[in-house]
Amino acid sequence: MTTSIRSSDLGKPAYVHLSEFSVAEWWITEFDIAREYSAPSLNNVIVFGIDFNAHGDNEIRIEKIEAVGAWIKKEALYFGIIATWMTLIVLEVLSRFYLIRRKSQADTIRINRLANEYKKLELVKQEFEELSTTDVLTGIMNRAGIQQFLHRLVKGDVAGSPAGLLLIDIDRFKMINDQFGHDVGDIVLKKVASIISANIRQTDVVGRWGGEEFVLLCPKISKECLAVFAEKLREAIEQHGFDTPVQSLKVTVSIGGTTVNAQETFETAFKRADVALYQAKNSGRNRVHLERA
Repeated sequence: MTTSIRSSDLGKPAYVHLSEFSVAEWWITEFDIAREYSAPSLNNVIVFGIDFNAHGDNEIRIEKIEAVGAWIKKEALYFGIIATWMTLIVLEVLSRFYLIRRKSQADTIRINRLANEYKKLELVKQEFEELSTTDVLTGIMNRAGIQQFLHRLVKGDVAGSPAGLLLIDIDRFKMINDQFGHDVGDIVLKKVASIISANIRQTDVVGRWGGEEFVLLCPKISKECLAVFAEKLREAIEQHGFDTPVQSLKVTVSIGGTTVNAQETFETAFKRADVALYQAKNSGRNRVHLERA
């Protein structure tokens, strides 16, 4: 709809009533509006647009905008306000709960990731510990592993109970290396380590002390049983055929041993076992000699 105001009326206040509006002819013509729909109608007006043909400063004042219709009851208004606030509160609680849950899930994932990393580090640590305490050639403990483990056993499991310590040395090992080569010597070392490991108890600890010498700690064993056990190991090695690329060899060992007192250190018992091994070597090799504690 449209209405016109003369430019001469713009210099003073001009009051425009809604009843002055009429449907624009160009609108009726362009959109082919039917006659019954071409009359002015002010129902359901949502937009007012004002155009000016005359340039200059113009002031427009709206006297009154009145909403006509049924008023909302106070009870309904209050209920709507309360419902709106309750909805906002519920949405806020759900939003906070969602954020907390997301954070909790993220923390759980982070904790699980850290736990997995810790497990990996523990495995790597164990691998490095095994590498540092394992003899590469024979696969049993090396000297560092023996010292670490035997000290713990002497202070713990051996305390208050008898224990045995055996030093096992391969007879004439230098001659084997010189005559057949170090490859054959390595085969002999691995075979001897395998025979010892196959004939000991689960509680016994065996390791390569260095060169052709092995150390064996036997917790909770008497001197008599230790002597029988040592003789069994000596015979097992003597009766074993050592097949090598060069030829089949007969290998023997000398064993020196002693029992370990609860109050003494491993070093003290080791010196006594070393003396016993020296006696076994000087007595002709391929024999067992035990020193009294």
